[in-house]
Amino acid sequence: MNNEMEEEKGKTVNFFVGSYSDDGPYVPTANGEGILSCTLDLKSGKIEKNSLCEEGVNATYLDKSPDEKYLFAAIDRFSEVGSVSVFSIGSNGSLSRLSTQSSHGKSTCHIALDRYGERVFLSSYADSKLTAYNFSGSEISPATEIITYEGSGPNAERQEDSHAHQAMVSPDNKWLYVCDLGSDKIWMHDMADLENNIRSIDVPPGYGPRHLVWNEPLNKSYVYCELNSHILLYDWDQETGNMNLVEDIAALPEEYKGQAAGSAIRIHPKDKALYVSDRGQNSIIVHSIGESGQLKYENWFSVRGKTPRDFAVDPTGNWLLVANQDTDSIVTFKLDDESGLPVGEYASPFECGTPVSIQFLTP
Repeated sequence: MNNEMEEEKGKTVNFFVGSYSDDGPYVPTANGEGILSCTLDLKSGKIEKNSLCEEGVNATYLDKSPDEKYLFAAIDRFSEVGSVSVFSIGSNGSLSRLSTQSSHGKSTCHIALDRYGERVFLSSYADSKLTAYNFSGSEISPATEIITYEGSGPNAERQEDSHAHQAMVSPDNKWLYVCDLGSDKIWMHDMADLENNIRSIDVPPGYGPRHLVWNEPLNKSYVYCELNSHILLYDWDQETGNMNLVEDIAALPEEYKGQAAGSAIRIHPKDKALYVSDRGQNSIIVHSIGESGQLKYENWFSVRGKTPRDFAVDPTGNWLLVANQDTDSIVTFKLDDESGLPVGEYASPFECGTPVSIQFLTP
């Protein structure tokens, strides 16, 4: 009886979807209602809605606490100052808002927690701000640090000024890295003293770094660049925090001649495959990861929708879910759970207004 119960329990996994409810300069038609709580069937790939939290309007990015008791949302107000909210997660995936603080920045676009769930970092694109908070129990503190970056790049339209797009904490919780699309830099902070001795890592001119992911077993990082959809592979020095460029990979296939518009980057739970999404080609591009961290192009596939703003791989490594912002859908693609490579199967689209962020819980 116990084995049967465990087998039944392992058939589904819960996740949350952030969406836009307000139209804006980069969200021409918003149809979202808040943060959705959903269930993914691990056998069929079918998605079912559990509940809706209407307090999470314009939740542009989501993260969770390590103990999975709390969900955090970056709230975007476009040209107005955004905010950060924390929600308690109920046993059925329901959300209850606990506290909110100002982001102190405009076009707030990303949120990330440190490895212990004690510090929260918001990135705001329009005025290039990093805002840091403490988190204890259920309360987010007022901002403890607000840092504004400066710089520009050769792309006059997109790099006229600095644009912070993502902050990520290193696997050892010692360093914080901020991808700055506008200045072609990755800003590097000591977690013990964010505001002093800030260093930067240069990215090739005109690339526009957007998001970073870690390959923790190999001490590597992969940076995805929005303006040309290139992937940069770095060696990471745990002692000094420095990142040294090893490889520069053009993600889009040679036959694609349209505009590049890189968005999200994810790594498979087994660290054997890397995925990036491109909103120009409306695709997911797949690379396998070698023993030394090098990438090998495998294939690409259509997201069966438009504007894949975000995607995520479920914790078991069986399914990849794509949030198609401009076709109001989440599409589920089957993966080989060992290699991470797509097997060519997908489930019927799940209707969801303007989805832009996906955050899984552990099954």
